[in-house]
Amino acid sequence: MGSEIMSNINCNFQDRNGRKKFGKKPQPIVKKKLLIGEGKDECNFFWVLLDYLKIDDVQIIEIGGNDFKKQLVYQKDRPDFDKADIIAITCDGDSNSHSKFQSMEHAIRKMGFNPPEKNGEYNNENPNVGLYIFPTPDDNSGMLEDLCLQTVETHESFQCVTTFSETIENLSEGPRNLSKAYVQVYLASRPGRSLAKDLGTGAKQGHWNLDSDSLDGLKFFLNVLK
Repeated sequence: MGSEIMSNINCNFQDRNGRKKFGKKPQPIVKKKLLIGEGKDECNFFWVLLDYLKIDDVQIIEIGGNDFKKQLVYQKDRPDFDKADIIAITCDGDSNSHSKFQSMEHAIRKMGFNPPEKNGEYNNENPNVGLYIFPTPDDNSGMLEDLCLQTVETHESFQCVTTFSETIENLSEGPRNLSKAYVQVYLASRPGRSLAKDLGTGAKQGHWNLDSDSLDGLKFFLNVLK
């Protein structure tokens, strides 16, 4: 397909004014449509979903989940950033999607742009900047893992997740991140020559239901990239 995943690497780099920055040194921007994600799993999932939606010519940029907002603001200092016509930003809502939206509004303003009014929307300016906080604009908390699990909750293998959830309720100390643990359980139940060990690999192996209505909001958001 015509979309590319670009990872950033930790090092010092200079912004357009020659000032040194420490953080994620970006790969060159080569496309006018950018889709920014927190990590490798998100970007691999996007690559599969964009292909499914027949959306191409998009540069998918991984800037890392740690210090995501700081790394996001750094992108504006790049001399090639003004090539972008559309900038679609995504991140997890974690424990409070409303607080995350407010935090991301602040980061987008520091980039020199007006943020969209709502989660899942764009500002309809130039560049056209959008923000999507997972799982969906209707959820108060969560992450991309929760959205992927929503796509398969009627699948027979999801019973493994349900059983696991009921079992760990009796543990004195369970997994720190339940959503990621549930993804691991679901993927472990799926057939295949090799075990999908993470969400992104699961997407590449076709384990998430891309036809699910749960993805309608995200698809609507991504269709702006066509």
